[in-house]
Amino acid sequence: MGNDNDLTGLGAPDHCYRKLHLTLFASSFRLPQRPQGVTMNKGRVLALIAAIVLLLGGLIYGTMSSVQAECDLCVEFNGQRQCRTGSGADEEAARSAAQRAACAVMASGMAASIQCQNEIPMNVQCR
Repeated sequence: MGNDNDLTGLGAPDHCYRKLHLTLFASSFRLPQRPQGVTMNKGRVLALIAAIVLLLGGLIYGTMSSVQAECDLCVEFNGQRQCRTGSGADEEAARSAAQRAACAVMASGMAASIQCQNEIPMNVQCR
């Protein structure tokens, strides 16, 4: 009887020992208790939710308001052809974004990427 949790020899059936052992094992994994005096009232929760919604709304509005132009174009480089869409504050920025997206798929490495971005695009349609 070297173990304090060992109840063999007390005359109880085997299933009682297993149940007690599982209870002792499970009790060592308790969730932490909330400290005394820490509460979240309904007003604070609603204010937090409102702040998060306003932050996300401002982020989305700020991102979308800078998009004034959108362009579709195709680029041919090293025997491959890729078509992509890009958007930006003006037509030039939208073309550049679309060409960078197309070249990212076809070119590997900085030199090839620069060469691809200097290619003349085909099928350019901006709106």
